Amino acid sequence: MFRSARLKLTAWYLLIIMLVSISFSLVIHRQVTAELRQRFAVMESRVRGRMDMEPLPPGSPPRGPELFASDLASAEQRLLLVLLYANAVILVVSAGAGYVLAGRTLRPIEEALAEQKRFMADASHELRTPLTALKASNEVALRDKKLTARAAREVLAGNLADVDRLTVMADRLLALERYQARAEPGAFETISAADIVDEAIERVRPMAEGKGVRIESAVADGAFDADRAAIVELLVILLDNGVKYTDGGGRVRIEAKQTPKRQSFVVSDTGAGIEAPHLPHIFDRFYRGDVSRNETATRGHGLGLSLAKEIADAHKGSIEVSSAPGEGSVFAVTLPRGRR
Repeated sequence: MFRSARLKLTAWYLLIIMLVSISFSLVIHRQVTAELRQRFAVMESRVRGRMDMEPLPPGSPPRGPELFASDLASAEQRLLLVLLYANAVILVVSAGAGYVLAGRTLRPIEEALAEQKRFMADASHELRTPLTALKASNEVALRDKKLTARAAREVLAGNLADVDRLTVMADRLLALERYQARAEPGAFETISAADIVDEAIERVRPMAEGKGVRIESAVADGAFDADRAAIVELLVILLDNGVKYTDGGGRVRIEAKQTPKRQSFVVSDTGAGIEAPHLPHIFDRFYRGDVSRNETATRGHGLGLSLAKEIADAHKGSIEVSSAPGEGSVFAVTLPRGRR
């Protein structure tokens, strides 16, 4: 599809360039031809004036009306050949340049469509897994003629947990697409670093207490301008990520610091860590390269970190990670303090 589109776009480029080139060539041919004829006419008048002063030798034919007609025709013919040659060169060069330019023009569209296809395939796969689990558990429960009320409640509880995971996944997919579509956050306001850290910790605390993971904070309070809901979501994602991959008895720590122009947050954990080959890809959607960090172990979908990066990018900030297997991970977020 894109090869055909590239050839068509190249043809349009070539058509436009050749129309412009031929139009200029016609104008140049007309102007230069008129100039040549004028010059040859002046030369002929001067030469003829001198020749008329000299008598013709006996038996010579009379002088023709145009002494330089053949020279003028030869000059016009050479001019036409030069212009034709120039247009042929322009045609060849433009074809090659147009093909390259068409490829560069279409490359972002091709990459976007390829990304969309990957997204659809990944989303379908991720949705199919919990839906299959829901269907299987319901079918097993319906076939059990001796199903007790306690067992039914357990099935319903498991189904609700799967529904909650699907809801979180859908919400993050929508948020991710929203940020990627507009590439900017919502309304900016002046917010307190300490307040949003406390809010993020409170949202993650129930899961941390359930796993026996300790959350620590060291916040140098200060104000900065940002989309409050988005930054809280970013910190929740990083804290949630740290708690998920840290065993009971471990620790997740969040620090907040300020400089005159920057606001930074650092979230570290004492969890399983990430192997070096996976680090460049952990912000990709649905990416879960490490067996110790897969859905079976953590019930994640590989969307949180991708959304966190989109939020940081939308605020003209950055997010970086450093990690080593068995030593935990450190996520560093840097944001501008002022409005853009």
